[in-house]
Amino acid sequence: MAEAHHQGAENAAKKRTPVQFPSYEEQRQKTHVLLTEEARRIRWRLNGPLSTAVSVMEHWQIDPDNAVFEPYYTGDGETGPGTWHHLAQSPYTTPKISSITVAVEALDEWINHWLERHEEHYFERTKPRFGPLPEDDSKTVGTTEEREEGRYREACCGTERPASKTADLVVKATGHFITIHDVLRADIVAALSEDQYRDIPVPAEDGLFVGPMYSNPHMLYLSDEEEWLGRRRNPGRRVVHDAATQARLQSYEPKLRAHREQTLKYLTE
Repeated sequence: MAEAHHQGAENAAKKRTPVQFPSYEEQRQKTHVLLTEEARRIRWRLNGPLSTAVSVMEHWQIDPDNAVFEPYYTGDGETGPGTWHHLAQSPYTTPKISSITVAVEALDEWINHWLERHEEHYFERTKPRFGPLPEDDSKTVGTTEEREEGRYREACCGTERPASKTADLVVKATGHFITIHDVLRADIVAALSEDQYRDIPVPAEDGLFVGPMYSNPHMLYLSDEEEWLGRRRNPGRRVVHDAATQARLQSYEPKLRAHREQTLKYLTE
């Protein structure tokens, strides 16, 4: 009897132990890690707080020109505290992971673009300003000429040198696994929302879109609205207008997802 009781307690303890998911980097060594279908429904504008900058497509396979976008956050108003969309707690990747190191591609591209644009500006009218190289310049993005001369360009043509954004952002799960909301972080928006991008002022009314890559969920990129729409348009995709067809498409999704997972498993075995 005591042995049976002990066995029962042991089994109960095992049930209570949460599953420990590997990190993104560890998971990628074993299999492909992709964005979930839910994460592909997110539309993330660069400008503004998450409560207003993010919206949710009704389905990622619907042409974005005809899709209905749901608010990611429902404001409190006079009815009580606001709530986030239910997709906020959905997994960000498949398979699930416990952490991910996010690389914001546009920031590295930004500093490189600035250097290319100003590296030959030495005339007084361009108002270049130079300073000494940092003692530890291992994380400083610079040109060969700067390292040879022992100085680097701090400003030019009235613009300050963009900060070297080589340090990636480590996102850790707030629960058992990385959710969509874990990745939609304010500090990522703050890092991207500088005064200028590619020396062009970010339009306050529309701005740019932040998007993760489907097959590389750790990579975030910036695009304008036309680029964002172009990535999601498909000339052969059927445009869904009526509610009945949309509901039918939603009902097919579990079978389609199971088929994709089975195919992925076959490819990685």
